[in-house]
Amino acid sequence: MTAYDILEVGVVALIVAISLWVVLGTWAPRLRQRLLRRVGLGSAADTAAAPACDAGCSACDGCSSAPPRRHPTESGAVEHPIRFQRAD
Repeated sequence: MTAYDILEVGVVALIVAISLWVVLGTWAPRLRQRLLRRVGLGSAADTAAAPACDAGCSACDGCSSAPPRRHPTESGAVEHPIRFQRAD
């Protein structure tokens, strides 16, 4: 393996690790907080500031002051179906 190959593998591994960290923050914030606490970078105060929703994703709208989301058809939006056409 050349130095370039090692650098390339390292850069790809770094990109994958950063992507995984962002996804964990979006889809599993409590797991990410536990991982931070396990390596000594987080504290219990970080989770105390988190919303009280059991899901950890704020899907219950219990922590937001925004009005509940409505389905697009309820808000008067017009549906536009996708039509596929064959290219002959």
